[in-house]
Amino acid sequence: MDVWTDFFAGCCGGIAGTFFGHPIDTIKVRQQTHLHGHLTTRRCVQLALKNEGATGLFKGLSSPICTAALVNATFFGVYGGTVKLMLQVSEKPANSMPDYKIVTAAGMVAGTVQLLVCCPVDLVKIKLQTGSGAGNGPLPKTNGSLNTSPIASKPFKGPIDCLMTMYKTHGIRAWYKGLVPMFWRDGPSYGLYMFLYELILREGKKYSTGGWGDGLLALIAGGITGTVTWVAVLPIDVVKSRIQADCIVNPKYRGMLDCVRVSYKAEGLPVFFRGFLAIAFRAMIVNAATFFVYQSTLTHLTTQR
Repeated sequence: MDVWTDFFAGCCGGIAGTFFGHPIDTIKVRQQTHLHGHLTTRRCVQLALKNEGATGLFKGLSSPICTAALVNATFFGVYGGTVKLMLQVSEKPANSMPDYKIVTAAGMVAGTVQLLVCCPVDLVKIKLQTGSGAGNGPLPKTNGSLNTSPIASKPFKGPIDCLMTMYKTHGIRAWYKGLVPMFWRDGPSYGLYMFLYELILREGKKYSTGGWGDGLLALIAGGITGTVTWVAVLPIDVVKSRIQADCIVNPKYRGMLDCVRVSYKAEGLPVFFRGFLAIAFRAMIVNAATFFVYQSTLTHLTTQR
């Protein structure tokens, strides 16, 4: 099995997971970025269906569905390559079973590298999901008068328009708004993610007596792993979502810690657990679908050789 096999299997798994989980992700993002009291999951769905129809829950899908292949191919490709490299360094056979330390470290490395692709994709998705444009009001006063800018109030027409507008505003660094909280969310959590996945998968194979295939075990392991890790990082995900949904030209938050301070002062501790049910349900569906398709594709490709 080579790195390109991991890349291709990751592509397939990423597309499947993104498609099935996007409506729930839209609900989660809108709950987290809602600034006027608590918005329940049921109320959020009702408002979306009433004002936008069923398609409202799929807003911003084009960006992640087109790039899900790239994001997951990057993660699984880097993960597989890192595992092989660490096995070589430890002078173990390339086809040997990596221990949990290697699996965890490789997950952290892959989770960090995929941010190069994932951060701009997540930013565009959240901008389109929340309906936030490049700005949400006039710029601060300059020489006694309000500084008006066409970019400040321009609504985004789609993913490309969103990226280009942000680039015109602050250059390439605008695409990486929210990178710091994303690093703290994805770096450590992907190490835990792959550790739990491999643990459940290996233990499941030991105790399964019904002849379960790798695909079914991957479905169960992916669902459990995704739910546990996403619930664990929910507070930092709330901060990340608020920073990325914030106005570009006249931001409310000066950074991650400032967002934590302002959010806590205004709404208390419960604000960091908004979208709990949505994120837990989404994590179970997305990761079960992702790993089921990933493992099934991987098994199919390796047995064809």
